[in-house]
Amino acid sequence: MTTLFTILNILKLSFFKKMKFFSRAVFFTKEFESLFKTLNQDKLKSIIKLNPNIFLKPFRAYMFCNIKISEKFKFLESHYSFLNKYFSEKAINKIYKNLNNTLLEAIIDENYKIDVNLCYIGSLGKEGELTLLLKLNEEEIYSIQFSFYENSLIICGVQGRNTTNTEELKELTKKMHGVRPRNLMFFILRQICEVLNIRNIEAIGSRNHVANCSKVRNTNKFLANYDEYWEEEKANKEGDFYILSLIEQRKNMEEIPSKKRSMYKKRFEMLDNMKKNVKKNLLNLISL
Repeated sequence: MTTLFTILNILKLSFFKKMKFFSRAVFFTKEFESLFKTLNQDKLKSIIKLNPNIFLKPFRAYMFCNIKISEKFKFLESHYSFLNKYFSEKAINKIYKNLNNTLLEAIIDENYKIDVNLCYIGSLGKEGELTLLLKLNEEEIYSIQFSFYENSLIICGVQGRNTTNTEELKELTKKMHGVRPRNLMFFILRQICEVLNIRNIEAIGSRNHVANCSKVRNTNKFLANYDEYWEEEKANKEGDFYILSLIEQRKNMEEIPSKKRSMYKKRFEMLDNMKKNVKKNLLNLISL
């Protein structure tokens, strides 16, 4: 019970909302004690300071639909235990303070520069504890929200910005030899998995996106077709999840029409260079 009172003092809530929280939390005393113990470790203490309302997540729409409160505790604990194991304290602080955590910086041509950052975005926190953010010429255009769970990476959010110029994205895809921004993000996620020895990439389908949960449902609010994304990635559907391959699928040059081989060769060379940079930058980040 002492832990609950400690958490109560940490929460940035009105007195009435604190009492409402406490009336529910008493039924999950052991779970809160375990979560607090995890987050109160030396390398993770900054998480509580930066995001004290993390303790509210078990009672809110989180990760995906039809998830039990007890499972939300497990997701939170598992993610931060993973960070505690693989990331340094400085790395965790940089990520959750949204400092410069660039995994990839690439000048595509004189008009297109892309940056991919690993960060935490509070407004997207219900979809996962980390965000992979793609910027085009300093403008945010794409993000993927995910969490680590045991030895898996769970994708619960994929978002493009409504303000992004469609023609500009088409031109960027052309400049990247046919690699679309979204597919580039999946490619980078695979490099993260390789560095961190992740064994599975799992992703939710459209029906189970957190925006479709009864607590947050809003007509016409969620329009993305996640199922289509995962099918394009040749993912296998298992229950409510899609299992993505950890290995990038590439065509053999022999099966590519001769008129397209030059483009594919440039694409593969570009991706190989990006792979090296992402791995190097991630290793540098986690070992700060």
